[in-house]
Amino acid sequence: MKNRKYKIILCEGETDQILIGSYLEKIGKWKYFKGKNLPFHKESINWFTNSEEDFLGIWQVGGNNFTIPLKEVLDLAHLESSIQKLAIITDHDDNDAETVRPSKLLSVIGKELNTEAAVDLQWIGQWKSLSFQDSFKAYSVIELCYILVPLNMQGALETFMLDSLAEQAPEKEGIICQARDFINNIKSNVYLTKRREKVKAQLGVSLSVFSPDRIFTTMDELLKSVNWAEFQTAHEQFKALDNV
Repeated sequence: MKNRKYKIILCEGETDQILIGSYLEKIGKWKYFKGKNLPFHKESINWFTNSEEDFLGIWQVGGNNFTIPLKEVLDLAHLESSIQKLAIITDHDDNDAETVRPSKLLSVIGKELNTEAAVDLQWIGQWKSLSFQDSFKAYSVIELCYILVPLNMQGALETFMLDSLAEQAPEKEGIICQARDFINNIKSNVYLTKRREKVKAQLGVSLSVFSPDRIFTTMDELLKSVNWAEFQTAHEQFKALDNV
């Protein structure tokens, strides 16, 4: 394991994990890999490998608090310099996602790798190299990237998915517009009280109309049934991952 090099993507939830993995498989860069002797084996990570026998782990952390898994990844990077790249993918759900969240993460990175250079790293949407001294006092380099979903507006992964599906055909775009209007006009003090819940409901209603016979299909199956690599919005959203 000491000779292996790893690339890690931290994301919020299972939906993100499945979609990102499906996209990377569809563009032909990575294949799902179920092997032994991989790091963080107790965590919720899907592993992939490529023709160069690199290893990519997509780790869903269960929310937007990346601190603990980030520290685990950086501990391994510091111990044996085996982490080549680290991307953090998070929902663009508020202004904090653009400023406060990435700043806090850079503070963690700087502290864990004992380098002040992390504080000023311009890593939103692009890969940036960071040099640090590992546990043997040798200099190592890790590449870091912070990706917001969607890129240019507030929302969540489901927002991106709806925009991608709308790109597929005018008929789908029309249904998605109606689904968004329907959900946004629901008045309730109990249901759909948060913006994230409304976006999820908009996706659910749209998918139910597109494939009513598959309404009880799991989200896992639905995500994998769509070739996300066909959409321009997907290529724009995950452009940075072309270099993962």
